[in-house]
Amino acid sequence: MFVDHHARAQLAAEAWSRGLDAAEREIPNAEGACPIDYLVAPGGGVFCITDAPDAGAVERLHTELGLPPPTVIIVDGAEGGRPLSEHDLELIIRLIG
Repeated sequence: MFVDHHARAQLAAEAWSRGLDAAEREIPNAEGACPIDYLVAPGGGVFCITDAPDAGAVERLHTELGLPPPTVIIVDGAEGGRPLSEHDLELIIRLIG
């Protein structure tokens, strides 16, 4: 599981909509990267939470969706899957702190 952040100002409306739709539908791309959830940051940005084989797959998924390539961080110890478990949510919150 991986997490990345986008400032709201970086996101065009159409790309923002595609990203949210992808997270709702949970459809993996050809590389197996699947957006599983997102968290809205207090400043209005968004944290994407993605299951993927590696960080490169997460970056390419973002490119496919028209989102700017993120800095991707692995969530060590995550269980993965949806709905996001309390355990994984706690790990992510500690990570993005």
